[in-house]
Amino acid sequence: MKPQEIIEILDKFIKEHFELDGDPDYSTDVNLFDYGFVDSLGAVEIIMFVEERFGCSITQRDISKYPMNSVEEIAEVVASKLQ
Repeated sequence: MKPQEIIEILDKFIKEHFELDGDPDYSTDVNLFDYGFVDSLGAVEIIMFVEERFGCSITQRDISKYPMNSVEEIAEVVASKLQ
């Protein structure tokens, strides 16, 4: 799966789940935490979605090692797991 496809899937989920569709501050490259779009519980929900949708495991090591603050950063980690 291409990274852009992953971004589109994550973007759709996050817009719907966190009710961000039409928010002028939201984009796939903004820090979801700094903008207050997602909190720690939301991060867990995103990880659960990623693991279920893409069939890959996001470990504590991944969370510590890679930045996963934006849709694009999360997609990069997912893409690397799918290779």
